Order: sequence, then C-alpha cells, then structure tokens
Amino acid sequence: MVTIKETVIQAIRTYLKAHSASSALTNAQVIPADDKGPRPALPYMTVSVGANSKVGTDEICDIVVATVPYKYARSQRTITVTVDGFGLGSEDWLETSSIGFNLPNQQKTLRDLDLTARPNGDIIDLSSMRDTAIEYHFSQDWTVDLCWTSANQEQVEVLTFETEITADDLVVDVTTTP
Repeated sequence: MVTIKETVIQAIRTYLKAHSASSALTNAQVIPADDKGPRPALPYMTVSVGANSKVGTDEICDIVVATVPYKYARSQRTITVTVDGFGLGSEDWLETSSIGFNLPNQQKTLRDLDLTARPNGDIIDLSSMRDTAIEYHFSQDWTVDLCWTSANQEQVEVLTFETEITADDLVVDVTTTP
C-alpha cells in the first residue's frame, strides 16, 4: 500500500523535475531525503515530509459500483514538505520552482497530481564551511493540501423492507374543543 508520505514525496519530485530548471531534471537530481545509498553528483535536491496534519474530521462516504453500495473513508490533510538543494545551482532550481508555481502550466502539473502545493516562506541559505570548502545548502518549506481516500471499501448490506397498509389499518381520532 502506498502511504501518504510516499505519495506526496513522489508528487513533489515530479513537480520539481518538471519546473525547477530550463530543462527537466532527472530522478538522480531530485531524490527522497531518506534515500539509501550514495548521494548523486552536485547539484541535487532532496524532498522530505515533515508534519502531516489532519484538517477537520474524517468523513465516511458512500459510493455505488454496479448497483452495489460501498462506504470508504476520506480525510483532508495539510502536509509540510521540505525541499533541500545541495551544490551551486540548486538555489536557482528552488527559486525557479517557487517563483513560477502560479503559472498555468505549473498549476496544471499540480492538478494532474491531485494536490495543491505552494511555497511556504523564503529560501534559507544553510551553506557553511566543511573541511576546506564551502558546502552550498539551501532549504525551502512547501505546504501541500490533499484529500486522502482510504483504499479499503466496505460493501454495505442492503436490507429491503416491504409493508402494506390498508384503509382498515388506519384509525383517525378527531378531538374538538369548544
């Protein structure tokens, strides 16, 4: 089963690969932050999910598939995603992806991914001296809103009641007051 975290990481990676540079970035240039193994050549970006907050309460929804009724759960989520850029050039990628996120083609990408995302604050320069050189490191948080639907659907048992009422079964009591 695909988790909310994995769904959001892959969606944001797809968005960043398409809209962070003048030409599309590769899978090796935009990786999950918790990816095991060696890091790619500089520059590259990592994507990680921070807070995953439920908005409101979960809903139980009804659906009918081929005349069979089912119920499923749905939940609105607001998720904080951190995008880190490492190496010279990664700051430009972050800037390009956040400046143009309201452009029609970038919004279409987000709609196609079934989520709403927006930069949440400025790009932070976390660069520092490491050993004998400066390690370039930039970070920006994004807010992602999505509707998560449970994969489980429960079939609803349908009960049919039939009743017959005749005029003899009805009693009418009329009370009048003077």
